Amino acid sequence: MAKAATSNTTQPRREPWLDVARCLGCLSVLVIHCPSVESNGGLARAAIEYYAVACASVLFFMISGALVFYRPVEHARPWLKHRVGRVVIPMVIWTIVTLLVNLAAGRLLPDDFVHRLLMIPFQAQEGAFWFIYVVVGIYLAAPILAAWLARCKKHDLQLYLGIWFVSLFVPTLAYVVPEAARVTDGHYGYLYHFYGYLGLAVTGYYVRRYGMFNKSPWILAVLALVLVTLPVALRASSLPTRLWSPRLSPGVVALTIVVFASIKHIPSGHITSWATRLAAFTFGVYLTHKLVIMWILRPLVGQFHLPYSIELPLMVTLTALIAGSITALLKRLPHNRLVC
Repeated sequence: MAKAATSNTTQPRREPWLDVARCLGCLSVLVIHCPSVESNGGLARAAIEYYAVACASVLFFMISGALVFYRPVEHARPWLKHRVGRVVIPMVIWTIVTLLVNLAAGRLLPDDFVHRLLMIPFQAQEGAFWFIYVVVGIYLAAPILAAWLARCKKHDLQLYLGIWFVSLFVPTLAYVVPEAARVTDGHYGYLYHFYGYLGLAVTGYYVRRYGMFNKSPWILAVLALVLVTLPVALRASSLPTRLWSPRLSPGVVALTIVVFASIKHIPSGHITSWATRLAAFTFGVYLTHKLVIMWILRPLVGQFHLPYSIELPLMVTLTALIAGSITALLKRLPHNRLVC
């Protein structure tokens, strides 16, 4: 997905473990989007997609925060122009391409095409691109937050993140006490402007700057074991799905933190070297994968009605290869950063 810089004039030292996280995030996006709706994977599919959600967009928000908040922004105007333009221009181009394909295929009427074209500045017109709109919001806040984060004490940041994490329980509480939803819903809820994805980005910054479980990495393994078994147990119970599967549910966020902190402990070597090479393709794969899935692979693979256990790895592998090849070709074009 989109890369981020933290300085106007100089490139910071590359963190190979962030490339590993980016590759894992891209793979997880494919895991979520590749299977057909009709594919019945049962409990296994529910569990896999739970983990994939934690390792997809939620993980990418932490990566974005680890990158754009790590150093103060010296000059906001050129920084925003570069960062926002880097993700928005390719997204707009591929949104238009997607709309044109749907128009040519008869899935979109001309009037609808014009309407959706005009709505691009306000709302994602290709489902997978909602992430870009949230990232732009994080980028807009980065010049302000990065300056504070560079000066704040560790315990102050922990207080901020602690309050934010507690706010994630509000939707669950609202299931029991509906009035509690007013805390985060509506412009007058006192957590309305605090609860949300920005906290994930700040958490990513925290993990990069301070790490987690540095003296006792084995704690990560214990937490991971608990968080891996938890969704399966909840899915097998009668609890409503919205209590445990949304991106901002405490369980998903906690699992993502464990994954992100675990990746940080990976030493530099062959894994990080390969990840750095592959990470250069992740944004292009993200931009093109839905077209590959919808117009090439589902019509081809779908006719065989494969079981989920076969369809998922097959679709993910083929999507990665085809979208990666398209990205590699696009990178040979002049001004390729406008499209991938």
